[in-house]
Amino acid sequence: MESFRVCFTILLIKSAAQLLAANTIDNQGINSCFSYTPNRGWVNDPNGLVYAAGIYHLFYQHNPYSNEDTNISWGHATSPDLVNWTDKGVAILFNKTAQIQRFSGSAVVNSTNAGCPAAGRRIVAIFTDADNKTGTQAQSIAYSDDGITFKLYAGNPVIPSPPSQYASEYRNFRDPKVFWYEPKKTWLMVVVLSDIRKVLFYWSPNLLQWTYKGEFSSE
Repeated sequence: MESFRVCFTILLIKSAAQLLAANTIDNQGINSCFSYTPNRGWVNDPNGLVYAAGIYHLFYQHNPYSNEDTNISWGHATSPDLVNWTDKGVAILFNKTAQIQRFSGSAVVNSTNAGCPAAGRRIVAIFTDADNKTGTQAQSIAYSDDGITFKLYAGNPVIPSPPSQYASEYRNFRDPKVFWYEPKKTWLMVVVLSDIRKVLFYWSPNLLQWTYKGEFSSE
């Protein structure tokens, strides 16, 4: 085991040295070759990393206009190898007119559900819409055919509010993490009520209709 650890460490060092020798860094030339920074603006939570058609897609919280945490949108970058990244700008822009920001979430590649308008190897983003006017937080989706241009689902939000027993927690209902749960052939969402420290579980056959299934909490 010890010899394996030594060999593995040597391989990592050798790989890093080769990348550096090849001058494999991002287009800003100032960051580590193993990190990504957008060309401008504020950056925060990563919102998902997916692989589709030979390309990795990274999404993250982003203000494309300044270095402040306002105008929250989804930034986007792509990479063929997880080392060299190309800034793709904004994937999902905040709604300036309605004052709705696009908070954290996740992304999936939907290749399983023909009944969903976001099916057929499309990338689907699942995120919290945060309404600045009402304070409401709700879960919405957007989808992309080419992995670059995203379209908001016309029926958003797909989960407009928490379960009835937690109706008063609509201001802190956020950060959906979604994945395909093969044993039940369903999508599973983990989403939080942050003020009362509860994690909620939802199931969906198609990423559109979601059923509340239970919760987890701990002091």
